[in-house]
Amino acid sequence: MFQEGKNQRKYFIEVLESKEYVLKDPPPGKNRLYFESSPYLKQHEDNPVDWWPWCKEAFEKARKENKLILVSIGYSTCHWCHVMERESFSNPEIARLINENFVAIKIDREERPDLDRIFMTICEITIRNCGWPLNVILTPDGLPIFVATYLPPTTQRGLLGLKELIPKIKEIWEKEKDKIYQNGLKILDVITKINEEVPETKDKSKLSRKSIIELEQKAYLDFENSFDEEYGGFGSGAKFPNVSNLLFLLRYWKRTKNKKALFMVEKTLDSMYQGGIYDQIGGGFHRYTVDRTFLIPHFEKMLYDQAQLIDVYSEAYQITKKPEYKRVVYETFEYLLDELYDEKTCGFFSAQDAESEGEEGKYYLWTAEEIENIIGDALKSEIFMRYFGVSFSGNTPHFGNKNILHIAVNKDKIAQFYRKSKSEIEEVIEMSREKLKEERKKRIPPFKDTKILTDWNSLLIYSLAKAGFIFKNEKMIKTAENTAEFILSKMFYGENLYHCFKDGKVYIKGMLDDWAFLLQALLELYLSTQKVKFLNLSLEIARKLIEKFYDESKCCFFMQEKENSDSVFSKIRDLYDLSTPSGNSVAIISLLKLYKITGEEEFKYLAESVLISIIDYAELSPFGFGNTLCALDFLAGPTYEIVITPPKYEIKNGDSKIPKSVEPFLDKLRETYIPNKIIILYNEKVKDLTFIKQINILPEDNVRVYVCSDWMCKTPSHSPEDMVMRIEE
Repeated sequence: MFQEGKNQRKYFIEVLESKEYVLKDPPPGKNRLYFESSPYLKQHEDNPVDWWPWCKEAFEKARKENKLILVSIGYSTCHWCHVMERESFSNPEIARLINENFVAIKIDREERPDLDRIFMTICEITIRNCGWPLNVILTPDGLPIFVATYLPPTTQRGLLGLKELIPKIKEIWEKEKDKIYQNGLKILDVITKINEEVPETKDKSKLSRKSIIELEQKAYLDFENSFDEEYGGFGSGAKFPNVSNLLFLLRYWKRTKNKKALFMVEKTLDSMYQGGIYDQIGGGFHRYTVDRTFLIPHFEKMLYDQAQLIDVYSEAYQITKKPEYKRVVYETFEYLLDELYDEKTCGFFSAQDAESEGEEGKYYLWTAEEIENIIGDALKSEIFMRYFGVSFSGNTPHFGNKNILHIAVNKDKIAQFYRKSKSEIEEVIEMSREKLKEERKKRIPPFKDTKILTDWNSLLIYSLAKAGFIFKNEKMIKTAENTAEFILSKMFYGENLYHCFKDGKVYIKGMLDDWAFLLQALLELYLSTQKVKFLNLSLEIARKLIEKFYDESKCCFFMQEKENSDSVFSKIRDLYDLSTPSGNSVAIISLLKLYKITGEEEFKYLAESVLISIIDYAELSPFGFGNTLCALDFLAGPTYEIVITPPKYEIKNGDSKIPKSVEPFLDKLRETYIPNKIIILYNEKVKDLTFIKQINILPEDNVRVYVCSDWMCKTPSHSPEDMVMRIEE
């Protein structure tokens, strides 16, 4: 009866199993997660639940014992993951029920984003309201039959508890096995169809400049309709940074000069840096807020958020010149160096938890009495508390008499109220902030996830390289270079790039995001430093990316390497730009830039083919495709290829310091918002590029700048002002 189904189910499990687990007995009081590297998995090593890591042996055990499989997915800084671990997985009675009825598998979604994507797809098909912790029950041969997010130990607030749920699932499994298998096969069929989808059209007219501009207009209207005019951000509930969408709106403003587009970005960025989502004492951003005002955060801090927010605040600064945006970039950078930087490797750790001492936000919250005692001066305390919205009764009902610091009143109004100068008020606030920062260091800090991930570190390299160029900050550039060197020297084994680094070892082969984000990072390092070695490395990575991940039939990059793609379950296409941009959209932009630099037609062909496969999705749901819209904007152009030729006596070999004579031209580019630009400093190592040969450069005794658009160049400029005028005319 189930012959076809059995074959399909076996296929499913064969693909998903990826690791051989060396059977060892853990020490007394520990489970098998004791042997794992992941901080999240190790948070569960003391549980009475008989946890397994994701491995073949766990599935063999399930088949041998004819047990259902419980797959539980989370990450180390997830608040509700902690709650479920404390309430249920540490509970001996719940653990007994799990152990008797399931083979239990724990997955760190940050270690295994591929598995997370598979199970999240199952969640989206079945219950739609998805998040973490994510709990999926499989048949012994791997068919998904039940999905839930957070589950309490006992039924409460309308949520079925594990104590009641597990016996019910056992009963249904024993009595209605045929029905369960049929339902599982239906889910399998849906996933198969999703992964087997091919682009409905390969009509390149959709990539015409006119069509792209029309799509951008439609996307803008969608963003405008969901924009929160009062508080910034999108929607009226929980607020996330949505950086990819903000970056698109900046490009839309650049193209159309639509003031509302820029207002939407500024309002959102202002609300974030003034709100509780921003750590007003130590810098850096929390993951999101539960309210629409950006006041009440879930307090975890993620490396990928810091990277992307450095990026968007830097770009917004180029347009607005708001000093607050520059301050946010610098403070976030210093936070990263203080809290997430690993001096031994030059890599950056993944995240900081929301909790300390078992309480969410405890590290970041203050009572008015604490602030008065720390500052030690009544007037200065009053000024500080007025500025940061501090109340003796607390400024949110969530935390009693404790306060979330946020900028409640601007400094000019405070100066007027106290009849002091703005600089005097600023001095009081800054000195008081430093006192609180020093006092906070005495508190027990939140847990830190010390695994180093290639994709997230690459996002940061990209952002620091860009911000370092914009602000002419050598420390940012050098940090980006050092982190890139770490990845290139430690995260590769032969030709294989690895995803994770922990305790001196690399593990888990790199996926699309690792390769695509590294490509983007190295290319930005070239554009920011003009060191040709980074261009050459970018070209190597791009060719490997195409070889390993591009699928001609689906016109996209798979999440896993093609050598693993014998089944639809390994042909995962992660297309959406959500908490991070998708590997596909990042690859598209990088390939288009490399085409502009090298003239290699394959780069353009592949980028366009992926865009054609995504564009219908972007048109249908632009909110999930912000970075794809940025890629389309780059393709539509105009792009600017800016070739700076130093005086002939200063032309170097390609990896030397940038000649002083060209600095005024670079300074002008630093202060001007031109998102779709390529800067090439002419030297001996780039003179043979196809594009450079077409210009027919003849170095002279002074700096000359060729402003080109789609390789059509204007007469050379001799001054920074003339260069920018030619770009903007």
